[in-house]
Amino acid sequence: MAKLLGVSHIATGDLIRDEMKAGTPVGKELLQQRLEQDTQRGLQGFILDGFPRTQHQAETLLQSLPVRLALNMSLAEEVLVTKCLGRRLCKHCGRNYNVATIDVPATGTRPRIWMPPLNPPPECAPHLEQRADDTEPVIRRRLQLGILGDDLLHTISGKEYITTARLKQDINTALAQAGGRLSLVELPALLGVDLVHCEAQVTG
Repeated sequence: MAKLLGVSHIATGDLIRDEMKAGTPVGKELLQQRLEQDTQRGLQGFILDGFPRTQHQAETLLQSLPVRLALNMSLAEEVLVTKCLGRRLCKHCGRNYNVATIDVPATGTRPRIWMPPLNPPPECAPHLEQRADDTEPVIRRRLQLGILGDDLLHTISGKEYITTARLKQDINTALAQAGGRLSLVELPALLGVDLVHCEAQVTG
């Protein structure tokens, strides 16, 4: 995507998140330095890989950089599961690779999804390891929960992001509009959020 648009691909999400969480200016300085370097190279834009993931991180980012457009790009669950199962880390050099080959045929209006593997060089191949929690049951559970926390952003029907506070507000609004008579099982269809999240906010 970055190559197609002629912009910078910044895959330093983990480092930036850790620094932002710690409340240090290092994360912002790191990002700004990288953008300055890319500007000198003629790149007029950037794609942040894995950042921001929380409302606080998004607000901090907006205070630091002139973000004009944010896109939410989603993938089918089976593609995400396959990609997660293919993640590998080289114990020797610390680089990340992905051995999964994604090839989902086009159906109807949905185009073909093709992602070649990011294979390691020969010197890294003997040192690859998989994360202990990268198992199919754990990955599917993470997707089911939507990684929704106190301030974590969550995708609703692939359209927007929401926080738990916003979800609770929407539930209260729906209850008020229904005159206080609304079954829990009706909420997912009304709000576009799965039942486990609705139940957590109603009973929490």
